[in-house]
Amino acid sequence: MNADNRNRFSCMTSFWHLNGYRKQCVFIGDHPDARASSPLIKDRIKHNWPSQRSKKYKHGYIELQSGKKLNLETQTIYGKPAYIFDCTHKIESYCRQQTAEQKIRDSVNNKLSGDDRNTAFELFSERVRDNCGLYMHAVCKRDQLLGQLQFIGLRDLEDLAALLSMPDAASNPSSAIVPKAA
Repeated sequence: MNADNRNRFSCMTSFWHLNGYRKQCVFIGDHPDARASSPLIKDRIKHNWPSQRSKKYKHGYIELQSGKKLNLETQTIYGKPAYIFDCTHKIESYCRQQTAEQKIRDSVNNKLSGDDRNTAFELFSERVRDNCGLYMHAVCKRDQLLGQLQFIGLRDLEDLAALLSMPDAASNPSSAIVPKAA
């Protein structure tokens, strides 16, 4: 990877420009590289107080809309390492992709019955073939198919995640459409 691409996913090293008045959007992660952080959480700046005369925050803190406070001296939230990232298109797309992939993995591993799981694998193999020309039969091992999620476009990933997270009408009869008697 070139230096420019590395910098796009790097955390902020200076916080002077963050402003609670503008409610700037940021991502919070647990690693200095956004691609290695799990999870990336989107939040907004509420206050940036870089120097408070306080025993707890000697060099100040940044308060987020969620109520979390980033200690500027130790760069931690609740004692755990935390890094702030600009809300860029690259990082937001990456975060959306990771969220969709996780929803798909959770659905396939936990929520789907056998027939629904087979149908989901058929959808995966079609999407992979359409996006990168790689043919994978639906009877491939689950891990192989889930490993190919990176080849599916963001919009298709989000559509698949939404489809797999929809409640099943057969398992939830109250949501099924029942025709009215004439």
